[in-house]
Amino acid sequence: MSRPNNPKLEAALKYAAAGWPVFPLHTPGGIQGKPCSCNREDCESIGKHPRTMNGKDGATTDEATIREWWRLWPKANIGGITGPKSGRWALDVDPRNGGDKTLAALLAEHGDLPRTQKQRTGGGGDHHIFEWPDNFTGKLAASIGRGLDIKGDGGYIVLPPSTHDSGEKYQWADSVPPNVAPQWLWDLAKKSQSKKTASVTTHWPAGQE
Repeated sequence: MSRPNNPKLEAALKYAAAGWPVFPLHTPGGIQGKPCSCNREDCESIGKHPRTMNGKDGATTDEATIREWWRLWPKANIGGITGPKSGRWALDVDPRNGGDKTLAALLAEHGDLPRTQKQRTGGGGDHHIFEWPDNFTGKLAASIGRGLDIKGDGGYIVLPPSTHDSGEKYQWADSVPPNVAPQWLWDLAKKSQSKKTASVTTHWPAGQE
């Protein structure tokens, strides 16, 4: 097939070729001044939620499917799943909620993070992306502190060159392969998930998360 001339399609195909399942997301800006392409006035996830019915559960590395999605929605943002199917999990640092300060305190206590795949979000935050352990079957989708979220099995992140609601682009800060997370960070993620699971069990039936 010919080389795509759509930067987002080209990027989505590259992620898929590297074994990272992707799917299309909405984009900022809809009809008649709506904030998001979903055209809902009250959209609370502008440019970040799935365009397809199956959403992240339909993420794929199939080239024909990806091409068809971006034929239908040429401006679609790119979602990349986290968890065992992608071989990745992410530490999401949101400075608007104090994530940079929370992370700085953790680094002061435990030491610096190793060099790993890292992106700068359009909102000024960071995604530190780590290798998913082959022998781990649990879920990591919880907060480990103010402004610090973990994206694990069942989660996803927005990938470059997607467009943020701010008008800025998601960009790679370091495109090296995902590294193994330091043990202290991995332990925090697992501990946080364990607490979340216990809470859900205690208050069963749980509502939507």
